[in-house]
Amino acid sequence: MKSRVTSQVVDRVEEKIRGLEDLIDYQLSIVERDYEKRGGYIGLTYGVLGVTLSYFLFKDYAFYGVVSLATTDAVATLVGGLTGTHRLPFTSKTFEGSLSGFAAFFTVLILTGVSPLASLMLSTMAAVVEAYTVEDNLLLPIAVSLLSTLIV
Repeated sequence: MKSRVTSQVVDRVEEKIRGLEDLIDYQLSIVERDYEKRGGYIGLTYGVLGVTLSYFLFKDYAFYGVVSLATTDAVATLVGGLTGTHRLPFTSKTFEGSLSGFAAFFTVLILTGVSPLASLMLSTMAAVVEAYTVEDNLLLPIAVSLLSTLIV
């Protein structure tokens, strides 16, 4: 009797875990890019490459590029994929995603002591690169790091 009850409890726990896994898979599939579904997580590889190149090219200024990738790209992808309805011209990205990515990066920059003007310029650069480049994970940290060397 005891083993049957234990077996039923284990089965229910496994069922709940499978349900949670299915929910996570579904949420990820909403924001996953088509080419990532076909070819694997190329975006992650490009992100690592972009961060590495930023560091070697711009040293301490790579911080801004890394933070832009962590905030602008991540927030824009999530918000745009989940709630975005207004497409930007000449791209499949959304206004809602780009604006939220811009706001997230701008807020982080202000909180870390970057001047409002520099924060505005860096956030604008990040939002444009994220929305209009083919592989934003590669170019976003490089472009933002480059601009930060000129204005921060």
